Amino acid sequence: MVFCMKLSEYAKKVGVSYVTAWRWYKAGGIAGYQIDTGTIIITEGQENDKVQKVAIYARVSSTENRADLDKQVKHLTNYCMAKGWQINHIVKELGSGKNEKRPKFLRMLADTSITIIIVESKERLAYYGFHYIKTILNAHGRQIKVVNFP
Repeated sequence: MVFCMKLSEYAKKVGVSYVTAWRWYKAGGIAGYQIDTGTIIITEGQENDKVQKVAIYARVSSTENRADLDKQVKHLTNYCMAKGWQINHIVKELGSGKNEKRPKFLRMLADTSITIIIVESKERLAYYGFHYIKTILNAHGRQIKVVNFP
């Protein structure tokens, strides 16, 4: 199923601000095109017929920011709903993005049934080596979608 709508309508449907939806569009997170008047038309549909197993990954580095985990999950859930994806896993973790021994993160990466990992920014996944992780996952037919570039 493919639908077309103005970016402002898309933002309302997903429950985010127009600016956030615009950033998603500019970052390539949502498909669309700009017409001569400047209006952005969003064209979304299933990326392929393969059943996707989607995991949301949210992380904060300290207990003071623990409330931000739920905000990240809500934001990413709205994005998945707009894409028509069913969320199979929600992974919340407390720890530094520089720490290579995050158990929930490592379990998520090792689970080869997960085909798409949704994350709010590259730094939420890893401070260093994001492109290495993305390249390795892509080589195995898996994806990382960064929803909100910093």
